[in-house]
Amino acid sequence: MKIAFLDSGVGGLTVATEFFEIMPRSEYIYYGDTLHLPYGPRPSEEIKNFSLKIIDFLIKEKNADIVVIACHTASAVALNSAKNKFSKSIYGTIDSASKKAAMITENKKVGIIGTEGTVESGAYQNSLLNFEDKLSVFAEPCPRFVDFVEKGELNGEKVINYAQKCLGPLKKAEIDTLILGCTHFPYLSEIIKKVMGAKVKLINPAVEMAKSVKNTVKKDEKNNKKEISKKNKIDFIVSDKNNISTLFWDGKLIDKDLISLREINIFK
Repeated sequence: MKIAFLDSGVGGLTVATEFFEIMPRSEYIYYGDTLHLPYGPRPSEEIKNFSLKIIDFLIKEKNADIVVIACHTASAVALNSAKNKFSKSIYGTIDSASKKAAMITENKKVGIIGTEGTVESGAYQNSLLNFEDKLSVFAEPCPRFVDFVEKGELNGEKVINYAQKCLGPLKKAEIDTLILGCTHFPYLSEIIKKVMGAKVKLINPAVEMAKSVKNTVKKDEKNNKKEISKKNKIDFIVSDKNNISTLFWDGKLIDKDLISLREINIFK
């Protein structure tokens, strides 16, 4: 079983690493479109076109059995088109997290934070209301969180001040459940918890999606004997090797001994 991931950069490793833990016997390939990072501020049609091109590459050139759109913005604007275009199983980040949030909220007030593209698409808002139409949904774009993570700034006064400003409306709304709607945001979960308070439950969509995919692909554990190890490296591809985050090079995103890094620009 070969599972492929795509993201605008390396933030999607937060999704991939959850799969490594839950489905260790699968073969993995990752494509980070660092050439066009970040996706959040880009037009929806442009993001969709980038995503469909990457998926086409992963399926036709890399023989992926399953494709996971690890980027929340790309999931919001490209998932439905991808499912219609390709016959392989394609998953996004949104529905499994929304289902979890709808299940665990007690006061029916759910918050979402993400990039501008994710929030403006309304994808999470619509998904949540599909699972529970009595929810009150509050969404806030927090784009600078992406910049902080890419630069390796995971704490400090500047990050806390921005978190307080960005999360203030959600705290005022008295939400009890918060979806971290961007692959970068789980790295800032401690600061987000501190600002929102201990009673607010945080949902990492990567965890929920990995569980959902494993439940769907029941034969994987029985039929595939490969183990992720230092001898079985993850095929890690980026579109621009010169635009990889500080966190990645510092080895804080993933054990670099487990990956084989190379550049393939499919957009030429």
